Amino acid sequence: MKFLIIAFLLFANIASAEEDMSALLLGEEVVGKKEEKAPEAPQAQTPSKPSAEAVKADNILKNMANLMREEKLQAKMTELSDTAPLGLKWGTSKKEVEDQKVILTAYNDNKYPETYTGSNFPKELPSAENVVLSFGEDNRLWRIVIISKIQTDDKDGIEIMKTYDDLKRLLTKKYGEGIETKKGFDAPPAPAPETRRRNEPAPMPLSFTESMMKRQKMVYNQFKKDGVEIMLTLGAKSASETYYTLSYKFLPIIEDREKKQLDAL
Repeated sequence: MKFLIIAFLLFANIASAEEDMSALLLGEEVVGKKEEKAPEAPQAQTPSKPSAEAVKADNILKNMANLMREEKLQAKMTELSDTAPLGLKWGTSKKEVEDQKVILTAYNDNKYPETYTGSNFPKELPSAENVVLSFGEDNRLWRIVIISKIQTDDKDGIEIMKTYDDLKRLLTKKYGEGIETKKGFDAPPAPAPETRRRNEPAPMPLSFTESMMKRQKMVYNQFKKDGVEIMLTLGAKSASETYYTLSYKFLPIIEDREKKQLDAL
């Protein structure tokens, strides 16, 4: 009997110890799981704001690039400045042109600011009647337009076409082959007889000048060399009067103005 009591107590102690050990192990496992933290998701890095020194250095580089571009363009304009007609120089100011004894008179032109008519040029073109000069808001000569004397009694365009062919030959010799456009020089087809009423006379074809005034006939030639663009164009003032126009534009100044506008935008 005593043996049974001792065995029972020993068994109870062992069971209690196993329960304590199990609880202890479970407790450690739970505690261990609670202490473990899930890895944090990487946070997106916001771009750092450039320092004042970096901004200053970037501005210096941009200014240097602009200065180099400006110096290169100025060198190009200086090299090509003598390519202007009538003994003038591209890029010169109004005062510098007047210093050459050229007489300038203000000319109202809404499309081209600071435009003047001129006379008494260092070199003259005998067939020229009027000359228009445009300086622009930055006061640099960049556009010259020469308008010829009127060819009277030239309704068939014979005289003005002779002048055109002579100018075309000279311009080709100086600037190279141009791009010529002629419109309306092919003879129009005669209307079919059935389209006219009986005894109705055939319509008279338009004269050269009438076709020019109605823009059914056009003649122009474009040349380009050394930064200069030249357009030779024919026109008609009346049914019997013709003339030509020579328009010169200095492209480096146009390019310089566009780049400065882009930099400011």
